[in-house]
Amino acid sequence: MTHEEIADKAAKTAVADTVAKMQEFHRDEMKVMREYIDTRSDSLERSMNGRFDQVDSRLDRVETDISLLKIEVSQATAALTELLQEFKAHREKVVALEAEISLLRSRIDVLEARVGV
Repeated sequence: MTHEEIADKAAKTAVADTVAKMQEFHRDEMKVMREYIDTRSDSLERSMNGRFDQVDSRLDRVETDISLLKIEVSQATAALTELLQEFKAHREKVVALEAEISLLRSRIDVLEARVGV
């Protein structure tokens, strides 16, 4: 084995030893950091699930409100339709009464003319 090969092998061994020592040194820090991240992730997930539950509940109430509004609009439309029909019927009666009043007025005018008033 040449001097360069020995030096290269020693450098590789030194690098491997350094990496192993650094991994061992930082292993506890990484474990603590991982536990912290896991805890935060669980907390965030619980929080998000709670918010999703709130949103679902609100959407259910909105859907219920929309259904009730549809029913009320339908009832209002039916009532307005009935009122319109009644209005038309009353309007026809008013027109007929106006025609009858006009006829009676013309008869009164004829009678007054005969009597000389």
